[in-house]
Amino acid sequence: MSQELRHTLGVIDEAFSRLRAEILIMAAQTRTNLIHAINGLFERDTALCNQAIADDSDVDLLEKKIDREGTEIIVRYTPFATDLRRVLGAMKVAAELERISDQAVGIARRGRKLNDCPALDEVVLVRSLTDAILAIYDEAVLVFEEENVERALQIKPMDKKIDVLHRELIEEMNRGMEKHPDRLKDYLEVVFLIRFLERAADHAVNIGENAIYIRSGQDIRYTQS
Repeated sequence: MSQELRHTLGVIDEAFSRLRAEILIMAAQTRTNLIHAINGLFERDTALCNQAIADDSDVDLLEKKIDREGTEIIVRYTPFATDLRRVLGAMKVAAELERISDQAVGIARRGRKLNDCPALDEVVLVRSLTDAILAIYDEAVLVFEEENVERALQIKPMDKKIDVLHRELIEEMNRGMEKHPDRLKDYLEVVFLIRFLERAADHAVNIGENAIYIRSGQDIRYTQS
């Protein structure tokens, strides 16, 4: 290997390491936004809901920065094969994190509306779903950080359990609407935030799939597990 090629590969490695570090910072901020939105709901704390909404702009800025730096790596160094896959995969992960933060905003907005109404007893049931969402999110970020294909393959089964929880909770809210038609609007707000949570899980699955793509080049989207 020539000196020039070794230097170029070393520079690409350094640039990619910086990109990964920024994605992990973005992941931490996204998780914080999720936590604020979730706690704002359960603690009926509108200030926390507002914090999740306001801090989404920080995630947006990080995604733009990562996208810009990833594009610069491609343009400047024209990486091939593995290196190109690493950059493209990382940029896709950033996009998924931004979408998860968007779901946190949706949860916070619905939570803020619920905070203005008398408490619904059924809201506490959503805790099982929020715990599952945070678990799958943490696992997805970990497999990206470690590029752990074996663990990444376990994320889809986690999502299937979340889908079951999602359906059960929707059915529970439907029963609540039948019993308390005067609270129909409030139950619908809970239904919307349950759907936001389920979508956040879908984006976490995509992060895990991108970790597999980065590591092995295998595209497992739309496959069954």
